[in-house]
Amino acid sequence: MDLVRPLIADTEADFLQAVDENFAKVDTILARYKDGDGYVSYGKLTEEDRNTLAAAVNTLAEDLSTLRGKLGLE
Repeated sequence: MDLVRPLIADTEADFLQAVDENFAKVDTILARYKDGDGYVSYGKLTEEDRNTLAAAVNTLAEDLSTLRGKLGLE
């Protein structure tokens, strides 16, 4: 995100804030599963944990999927 931020910062401040918040949410969720230098195996997560993580990642992915258009690359 840091590479493209200057290209859209003037016109898409709300978008950048949403993406930053969604990255932070994913990071916060992932921090729960930190194990040494890595993370707990996905297979060890409960169904609720998986759903929570998937929802946050999907929200972030939806935001990022619009980035191409915001950069005028469509």
